[in-house]
Amino acid sequence: AAAGTNAKLFARTQQLAVTDGLTGLLLRRPFLEQLSRELIRSGRRRDPVSIVMIDVDHFKAYNDGVGHTAGDLVLKRVAEVLRSTAPGGAVIARYGGEEFVVLLPRTGRHQAAEVAEKIRRLVAEQIPGGSRTERRAISVSLGVAQSPDDAQAGQELLRVADGRLYQAKRSGRNMVVSS
Repeated sequence: AAAGTNAKLFARTQQLAVTDGLTGLLLRRPFLEQLSRELIRSGRRRDPVSIVMIDVDHFKAYNDGVGHTAGDLVLKRVAEVLRSTAPGGAVIARYGGEEFVVLLPRTGRHQAAEVAEKIRRLVAEQIPGGSRTERRAISVSLGVAQSPDDAQAGQELLRVADGRLYQAKRSGRNMVVSS
């Protein structure tokens, strides 16, 4: 009985080491390891790999306006939208504070942009913001990059997707930029 309990405790500890406690999504480091493995695999098979970087728009102002507890709820809801929207085989992670990333193996830019647009639309439709007295719209900006066209190395692919995400923010937010 003690061995079974210890095995369960060890498995739970391992899970906590790779997942975000708030959202239940993969953490950044294990995501980067998975991205590297996927890029090696896709290079052998010559399959495209796409990533979608997601950032919650005006999140600091939202947190400052309605509080961190409400902000945590928004992050949890975004994670739920990502899990329900990403196709099978996708790898989803919380990349940083209010940033998320989705790895889409065997997916080209066009299909990744469609997934990104669906995420953008569902976040806007399904996540209420603010309090009963103050309504704040929740939206996300997204950047899409594809290997091997945009980059072949993981960090470079992330840099391209992140640049496109910030292009979406500079262009007005609540949009997808894929090229």
